[in-house]
Amino acid sequence: MAGIKDRLRDLMASERSAPDKFVLPDGSDPGKLIAWLEAHRTQGAKHMPDLQMKMNLAYLLGHQWIVWDRDRRQFRRPQWRPNDPNAPIRVTINKIGGIVERTIARLLKEQPDAECRPVSDDEEDVGAADVGSRILDHEMDRVGWDVLMVELYFWVVTMGWSFIHVYWDASAGSVVGEVASLEGGEEDEAQEVNMGEVCVEIVPAFELSVDPNATRMEAARWAIRTVSLTKEGCFEKYGVVPPTDLPGTTLVDEVYALTDKAREDRPSAETVSVHQLWIRPGSRIAPDGAVITWAGTTVLEKKPFPYDHGKLPFIQFDLLPGMGMREGRTWVTDLIQIQADYNDARSREASIRRVLTPKLLFPVGAIDQQRVSSRVEMIPYNQNGNPPSYLMPDARWMAQHETVMNRAADEMGERAGQADVSSGTAPASMPAASVMALQEADDTKLAISRKLMARGISQTGWQWLMLVKQFWQEPRIVRTWSQEGDLEVQDFLGADLGQTMDVHVSMESGLPKSKAARLNILMQLLQIPGMFTNPRDFLKQLDMPGISPLLAAMSIDNKQAERENAKMAQGDWMGVQVHEWDSHEIHIQEHNDFRKGQEYEKLYIAALMEGEQQQQGPATQAVAFIDAHVDMHQQMMVAQQMGLPQLPGQPGGAPGSPTAMPQQPGEAEPGGQTMADQETAINQNAGVGDVGQPGAVPGVSADQQAASMGA
Repeated sequence: MAGIKDRLRDLMASERSAPDKFVLPDGSDPGKLIAWLEAHRTQGAKHMPDLQMKMNLAYLLGHQWIVWDRDRRQFRRPQWRPNDPNAPIRVTINKIGGIVERTIARLLKEQPDAECRPVSDDEEDVGAADVGSRILDHEMDRVGWDVLMVELYFWVVTMGWSFIHVYWDASAGSVVGEVASLEGGEEDEAQEVNMGEVCVEIVPAFELSVDPNATRMEAARWAIRTVSLTKEGCFEKYGVVPPTDLPGTTLVDEVYALTDKAREDRPSAETVSVHQLWIRPGSRIAPDGAVITWAGTTVLEKKPFPYDHGKLPFIQFDLLPGMGMREGRTWVTDLIQIQADYNDARSREASIRRVLTPKLLFPVGAIDQQRVSSRVEMIPYNQNGNPPSYLMPDARWMAQHETVMNRAADEMGERAGQADVSSGTAPASMPAASVMALQEADDTKLAISRKLMARGISQTGWQWLMLVKQFWQEPRIVRTWSQEGDLEVQDFLGADLGQTMDVHVSMESGLPKSKAARLNILMQLLQIPGMFTNPRDFLKQLDMPGISPLLAAMSIDNKQAERENAKMAQGDWMGVQVHEWDSHEIHIQEHNDFRKGQEYEKLYIAALMEGEQQQQGPATQAVAFIDAHVDMHQQMMVAQQMGLPQLPGQPGGAPGSPTAMPQQPGEAEPGGQTMADQETAINQNAGVGDVGQPGAVPGVSADQQAASMGA
């Protein structure tokens, strides 16, 4: 009985200690830590074999006659026999490359834009969302986001999925100062301090090993990125040269070595594979998170998880859903066999064409072959025997190979969602309606990939703004461009962003992407009365190249009125006047749009509160000045239409204090005044009368003002 109890006690103790092997070692035993790291890297192996990844990439790059070398465990080029007169003809028509390029062009033709949306209708949330959109626009323009997406999607389409790494680089950006470092108690050479920037890198699918328990990248607890560096590059980055003889070649090195002799001949000992583990906070294996970098058996760096957002800094982009797997899928894998069949038929056709070239049979020594100028195959034979007989192949073989190639091309286009109309090879006799229907069908197939792209961009934008919020401790200049082509420059801090943000990406548009179709729809909308009251709105929707200068020229008055709105709202009335050369109708429209917005509404409420307290505050002055300014534009516009002299001026006078205003127009408060009476009181207290009595205008006499109003 005692023996059974002892065995049970030992079993229970072993069960309690078993979970310890899953917890990240503290690093006191480097061998144990390296073993734990390598075990997790093995667990995160991809579902798609490396062999398939290499083949997909090789076929995309046009290496479509590759042979698998079992001894070297990698692909190699087929042997070339220059002295063999009957060497096989290998023709490569890279249909896969063209299909992939067209797919990426169609996906990114209308570049999706990320914008920050408020999480509520609160004024602060709305303002923070606007700041987030401006910062995101500026940052994506800084890193060349459009080109980055093109490079990323060559990996996504080829492999089925790939990643964007969003991280903070404290050594990037402009230099802001110097700091003297101390080594051994003595002051060493000063080191430059940089401003730091948010950086983004493309991570191909084969570089990242991910938690195998995660069905979505957002749910992964850890990920390991593996890159190949030269030993010099490793020393430059980490200050250590790992003592390892393990080769550092990557999948890309093997594929490019098929044509790049330098990569093929480069000794593998010059490179080293560097692995970096990211564990997000909140997991049992490392509750606080961690970032560990190692190569071979050497730990290069170990640091705590650096980001407040608490997510892995890798965002996955998929071409097609994984169907039960985290990794995405691609149709490039399905096209490889069809592409090989196409190349085989094309090569056989070329071989037959070689056989069908003109041939000249002649006895040895009867013809000087060096003096034959026409393209003909010379076949000498021994004249002591009978002339050789020659059997010509049936020309119908050519037609058979053409049929095979046409069928293969159609099958590849169908699998990739590219009919003849999408590749620009539609028959000239095909009706336009049929062409548009087929194009719409192909675009519908791309909707799946567009939705997945929108999700990836949204997650990237969110992490981007979270890093800005954490690390932008000093004001930074943010440059954005308006739709009219105007440069807008402002200073922002990370603290200007809200506590919660929603980054949204819209992949759909209410208008067609085709320029001709867009123009047709807009011309129809133009016929609807009141649809486009402002020509600028029509030109914006037209989205024609080179339209920005025209929009800028048409927006001079609008921009002037917007600047006046900003000044008047802040109580800065210097230079805000009504001139005879102003476009009064445009100014009135812009000012009225401003008065319909939240900023004016906030000022109006503040003015009412000041009136209740019998104060002459800045809100009362601003509301009265804005209203009087609009009245002045209306009066001068009426005078202009009636042919009366227009006298410039600005509303002014000492502002007074309004009384309490009712909630509904025409409804009297206990004091007996209606809302109209209250508005009149605000204007009169500010020195401004009704529409027909604008009040005193500095620099303009009462007689001149009356004359300008037709009195």
